[in-house]
Amino acid sequence: MAALVRLSLARNSGPRAGLPQATVVLPFEINAITQAAVNKLRVKKKDASKLRLFVWGSGLEISQPGLDLQGLLPNGAVVAVSLGEVYAGPFKSGSKSSSASACINAARVADGNVWDTRSTGLAVVMWADAKNMNDCLGRMSTLLEHPTLCAAETETVVSTETQRRLPSQNYLGHNLYRTTFELFERLEQSPSEAEAGFLAEWRKNGQPEVVISYVCGADSTLRHELCHARYALHAEYRAACFTAWERYQQRMGKFMRDLGYHASRHADEFVAYVLTESDSFWRCILSKDELRSMRRDLQGAVDSADTFLQFDHASARTA
Repeated sequence: MAALVRLSLARNSGPRAGLPQATVVLPFEINAITQAAVNKLRVKKKDASKLRLFVWGSGLEISQPGLDLQGLLPNGAVVAVSLGEVYAGPFKSGSKSSSASACINAARVADGNVWDTRSTGLAVVMWADAKNMNDCLGRMSTLLEHPTLCAAETETVVSTETQRRLPSQNYLGHNLYRTTFELFERLEQSPSEAEAGFLAEWRKNGQPEVVISYVCGADSTLRHELCHARYALHAEYRAACFTAWERYQQRMGKFMRDLGYHASRHADEFVAYVLTESDSFWRCILSKDELRSMRRDLQGAVDSADTFLQFDHASARTA
């Protein structure tokens, strides 16, 4: 039987903001929580598509895809239901989602994101809001890695309207590079205000070679993205990725294309998924023994890269 959680539902704004209006017992599934919010708070059909859900007291947006809700939602939590507006409640420490609370609070203070510039080579940017992150970075991500729309295929930047329909507009994290930013600026003469603002922040923070972005609370995404920092900045790890990919590329090429990656990104992305995803992710294309063997062979390069990059074990740990 699926684990259940008891939640109170409240409005995010207005005179009764944060005051429970209904209590529900549900599985840790965002679709179930969303449907309960629509039903219990009588959200109009025209507003349902705009719904955003926040943990009252922390500001964590649980309506983002890919979050481990069981690790973030304590029993008895109040879920604030927004009709598109940003979180309007207080920020408190000490809850089960205290780490998420703290980083979202910091991100709000920093006008949407927090830069951790770890060296001239690497910055890790934590975002409070997936939409803001993707409005800034989505087109750059497409330019880097889309199988047919990246720079290696087109030498053009997709339009904002086209970007809205692409997978990278809904990501919880991005790996981007100095070369990506410079190419984007050369090809795109009229960046959006959000894109230009991010590039200005990049310069303000020393123009690091690698910029890893993730939405606060998406810890598994951060672990995946940090693999790309290893690949870009540590030669031994990069060589290990090529060795692994050479062995499996005939079998896995279509799988990686279907995930949305250009061939130039396959070695890096393949190993990032091997290290951070469960065995079931591979749909039996790779056996458990093959995955176990590959992870064992990669571990030395992972440890070497993490020591070199001074990665925190908890944030960078692999599957």
